[in-house]
Amino acid sequence: MEAAHRSVEVALLPPAALRPHERVTPARAAGLAASILQTRALRRPLIADRASLTLIDGHHRLHALSRLLGARRVPVVLVDYERDVEEIEPSTVSLSPAAARLAARLEARGDLLGVYTLIAESTPPPPGPTVAYKPPPPTPRVIVELARRGLLLPPKTTIHKTWAKSLVRPTPLDLLL
Repeated sequence: MEAAHRSVEVALLPPAALRPHERVTPARAAGLAASILQTRALRRPLIADRASLTLIDGHHRLHALSRLLGARRVPVVLVDYERDVEEIEPSTVSLSPAAARLAARLEARGDLLGVYTLIAESTPPPPGPTVAYKPPPPTPRVIVELARRGLLLPPKTTIHKTWAKSLVRPTPLDLLL
């Protein structure tokens, strides 16, 4: 169902209330901060799980707003992670050969939390050879648990498919500072 046909709740929350699960690329966050300053608005709200406040989409926007622009509030669409996220597509990550072997063993045992904990703790890999590893799709419970533990995956490790990404609701920057 599209966002236009739903009752959408957008809350203004303090940035510290949100629980990220991915790191950010500083240059990307700086580019977003510049764009927000230029337009004096944030075009799309962040997306978080209503129950846990785990950030589902918008890690770079959160960093740009809170760390680079000093926002005291950020606009967040609150969704039901289990119901409103149709799919979580993982991206390929670079791991050391030893970490990739361990990830494959954890995956074979069906230990998704173990796989993603290993990815969070093993990236970026130490200097030396690396292996491209494509993890299986995580579940919302795995992402929520990583966020609860403060474990951050590499930037853009997960792509969440949800109706909430289609929502465009500009929020004036002055309302956030």
